[in-house]
Amino acid sequence: MALLGEPYLLTTYATPSQSTLKVPEGSQKAKLRSVYAACGRGAHGEDYTTLTVQGDGIHVLHLATMQPIISRTLGPSVFFVAPAATRFEGTETSTVYAVIHSDGTKKLETGRHVWIWKEDISRHSEGRPEPRKSVVFPRPVEALWIHPAVPCHLIAVSIFGDIMTMSEETQVVNWERPKKESGLARADNNSTRSFVFATEECLFLPHRWKAVKGVAILCFIQTTKYLQLQVKVVHPLGDVETATEHKMGLKDVADITCDSSGVITVLCATGEWEQFNLDDYGLNPTKTLHISSLPFNSDKNSISTQPSILSIGSSFILMARFEKASSRDVILLVWDVQYAVVIASQKVSLPSTLGLDADSLPTLELIRSTSQILLSVSPFVVAAGRDRTGDAVSSRSAVFIVPITIPASSSIALAMGKSIFTQKWLRTAHAPIWEDPGRRQVLRAVKVAQEKELPDSADLSFFTWIETETSRLEMLKSNAASNEGEDGAPANISKDMMNSVLQPSKQTDTPYSSKIVQYMIKNKAVSHDMVEGGLIPALRRRRDWDSIFLALRFVADLPENQIMQLLSDITQQHRSGSDVMMLGSDMPTLIDFLALLVNYRMSTSAACLALKTCLSDVRDLTSILDILNGWLLQWNESGSDLVGCTDEMTEDGETIILPRLDSITTFLQILLDAHFLTLLHHPPATELIRQMSRHLDRQLGVVDDLDRLHGVLEAFVRVHTLKAHSRVPKESSARKKRKKAIETTGLSIGMYQLEELTL
Repeated sequence: MALLGEPYLLTTYATPSQSTLKVPEGSQKAKLRSVYAACGRGAHGEDYTTLTVQGDGIHVLHLATMQPIISRTLGPSVFFVAPAATRFEGTETSTVYAVIHSDGTKKLETGRHVWIWKEDISRHSEGRPEPRKSVVFPRPVEALWIHPAVPCHLIAVSIFGDIMTMSEETQVVNWERPKKESGLARADNNSTRSFVFATEECLFLPHRWKAVKGVAILCFIQTTKYLQLQVKVVHPLGDVETATEHKMGLKDVADITCDSSGVITVLCATGEWEQFNLDDYGLNPTKTLHISSLPFNSDKNSISTQPSILSIGSSFILMARFEKASSRDVILLVWDVQYAVVIASQKVSLPSTLGLDADSLPTLELIRSTSQILLSVSPFVVAAGRDRTGDAVSSRSAVFIVPITIPASSSIALAMGKSIFTQKWLRTAHAPIWEDPGRRQVLRAVKVAQEKELPDSADLSFFTWIETETSRLEMLKSNAASNEGEDGAPANISKDMMNSVLQPSKQTDTPYSSKIVQYMIKNKAVSHDMVEGGLIPALRRRRDWDSIFLALRFVADLPENQIMQLLSDITQQHRSGSDVMMLGSDMPTLIDFLALLVNYRMSTSAACLALKTCLSDVRDLTSILDILNGWLLQWNESGSDLVGCTDEMTEDGETIILPRLDSITTFLQILLDAHFLTLLHHPPATELIRQMSRHLDRQLGVVDDLDRLHGVLEAFVRVHTLKAHSRVPKESSARKKRKKAIETTGLSIGMYQLEELTL
């Protein structure tokens, strides 16, 4: 189970005012926190935190003992524009890096000066500070990173997403100059969030990047128009390369978190919690949650009341937020985003000694070390405020340690029983759906037309409303403040519309609008339980096989027993060769239906039980085995496709359906688990099983041979995949030459060389 204890105080610091801290004109005061916190590891795996305190200096604390080991006071003449970083060199020496602005800093160099000094931990108490050095970086620095995978380099990330590396020995700065074709709007008001992982741990990187043995940096750059993700790789010698770029199209981002598996979570200011999965084939959205009652500041330029989120392993996300916009109570929530439930919570009342103003709450930030989680409560450095009596208001920053225990992985058992408690933190995305009279009107018009057996009139009413609704939703989407989380096909109107069109309680020989049903299925607005008695039985009674085929492609929750019942009906017709059956002569062929069925994601145990129940005649099973054997034969005769799958093949002008090889073998295993003994006693089926065994043995041999060339041929496989799906963009000849040169360089495998000859 998950346990979240009450946080305990690590340290506090006074918050300086604008009058005491010499902040130059034109600096980004809205982003100037009074305390920055960053975590690192010592030479022997100890956890440390580096606290960068405005108007004070830099303090490094040992998290296990909660005692400071380094303190460097710099005074009010120096302020910090980014968190400092500390590198530990053994048990006695460390190097501190800090992005500063002082009296002698030129205006154009604001945010680019990095001070460097070494600290002798053993002599620190004797008061003998080492002399500092200063390095000017090419771009304003937003974050500093130190990682064991590149132990001799400091990594700096600019507000534009540029990656700069500095050698510890030579203190020479190397950086990847921005590409003009990236299309990124480079403005001073950009904000950047970055995350650093060792390339060997990154599941989202292709194999050739993992072999670099450096670090991968995920840079999220928020402009005024969109959010862009750049994945860059830093080599052990400090060289920087861009692996991939993705435009995410999100605005007003409150916080971002991710992990080395490629699971990205983005919390927007409108309350939408977007989740993405990054892999070597692209960035794919997976789920959207709608968080309720977020106490966001009405000023979009201020982030003082926005929540903080942190990935803490598996599908668990820790969120820190204020309970209300004017409350000093902080709520800590552990979310299991896989099941969209809160599995643990803790309420923290901030002490009155912090002197926080309820009208201007501080910023919350969660920071993770290898064994601890920190919560930073930090006001912003602003002009000295005054209370109602005219006295100056003094506030303090605080850093807490959050005790937490979570399971190694997510499970349904952990999520069970948590949905009721979670409802108070979620809002229904479609709550105001029936406030629009147009929706009620189109539903009424379609229902009346179906009762009068006028499907053409129902189609006209529905699709006219779709055009109007699409325009309205586009306007709402462009205005984030007016967006209430409505979609083009909300759940409640989808259910009523499907039941009005299909009319499952009435006789099946009446005409109905299949176009409406197919439109809603294609737009993934339909689930099986929306229709009384189930979607498949309703469509089966209507003999609407086109809609059934679409349901197998776009509806994810079809019951396995009803799918296998369809397979049984079609198999019986295939065996008998009769076109005069109960379900009509428009029933599809067995091979067409089976091609969709094997690609449909089903529960293995439920599918096996359904096959036992619905299919018992060995002749029907043999017909299915014959088709599966033919597909395996086609895979062998077509050669070894490096991609490992194809949707269809064209041979002599005739389209032959060929499902994925892994889908074929998965369904074959389910079939054999259900009826293996029955098939062994039927000679034709036994011969087919022997043939399929030989086909699979050959495929296994091909896989073993290709596995040796996995890394070398990966670039060609990706290009082949893009071409197969017609998604290869047109490139200029110069870009083609550069890309080909890079791919050719990557083909070197020691003393061997792979060459391509084009005749």
